[in-house]
Amino acid sequence: MINSKKAQSWGFDIMIAVMIFSVGLVFFYFFSTNSSQDTEEVLENLNYEGNNIADSLLSSGFPEDWNNFDVIRIGITDGNSVNETKLQRFYELASSNYSRTKSIFNINSNYYISMSENMTISNQSVQYIGNYNSNPENIIKLTRIVSYNKKPIALYVQVWK
Repeated sequence: MINSKKAQSWGFDIMIAVMIFSVGLVFFYFFSTNSSQDTEEVLENLNYEGNNIADSLLSSGFPEDWNNFDVIRIGITDGNSVNETKLQRFYELASSNYSRTKSIFNINSNYYISMSENMTISNQSVQYIGNYNSNPENIIKLTRIVSYNKKPIALYVQVWK
């Protein structure tokens, strides 16, 4: 009779273990499917914000001859060619008040802008404009072609979290 009670308690332990294992599998499955959806959503948001920045930069901005005090939309081109005065104004604004540029671009993520060749601003070689991070968690890089110093170059917009 003692042996049969041991067998019954052992069977009960197996049932509890199977239930705990099943609950663990359900949580793992739920977590793994939601994690990939979150990543997709983050990348879609970064792509959207990057396109906003690129579209704005490739315009002439608003007002047409904007400065750091009255800018509503940051644009650095005039007719598909980079206007060096506007590029310098954008560089100065991003250097002095980066959060304001994010607000003007209407984004929450961080960004930096670079070109396939270094930009020359106030006789200085500038590699990027914005907030550079060498190891971001998620990053989107968009490329646009623009004329700079009378030759076509790539304008890179990088948006990251």
